[in-house]
Amino acid sequence: MSVSEYRKLIEDLLKNENKPYSEHHIREKLFDIRINEGIPSSTEELLILSRIKEALKSLTKEQKVAGSLIEDPITKEQVVYYSTSGHYAGPDD
Repeated sequence: MSVSEYRKLIEDLLKNENKPYSEHHIREKLFDIRINEGIPSSTEELLILSRIKEALKSLTKEQKVAGSLIEDPITKEQVVYYSTSGHYAGPDD
């Protein structure tokens, strides 16, 4: 898939949901990729992760998606959560 196809899938997900998603949640929900210990298991996963990052960066730059830095309720780390304008409700983890 091309980056533009990833952009479309991500944008559609965020438009249809009433909550923001972190990159981690986006890749799990849309692409069923679960990364153990932060290490991709294959070159294909690495390519997908790269395209997801590129798509999110592009959507944010074009202001189709907003990113907000929020403390993850589980890890207590600051994580960027993405949402479309007017749909931000905070993470529901």
